[in-house]
Amino acid sequence: MIKIIADTTSVIEPAEANSLGIIMIPQIIVFGDKSYRDDNEITTEEFLSRLRSSPVLPKTAAPPPQLYEPYFDQISKNGDTAIVICP
Repeated sequence: MIKIIADTTSVIEPAEANSLGIIMIPQIIVFGDKSYRDDNEITTEEFLSRLRSSPVLPKTAAPPPQLYEPYFDQISKNGDTAIVICP
């Protein structure tokens, strides 16, 4: 079986991803020296508020390998194949 892993910039709604069995990895958003996972550490409203008030624009960082590893391990143990889609 093929398992799809995508990141949150893929604009797949969480409910749709869940119903399709798509694994979602959070994008990392960096404001200055503070980073946030966009799945549970910063809301869209908080992001927009910081964007308006911050003197510097935010950056993004690649999700660390540790976020992927448990999924790859499970997929491998099940004899499945992973396809990662990160726009």
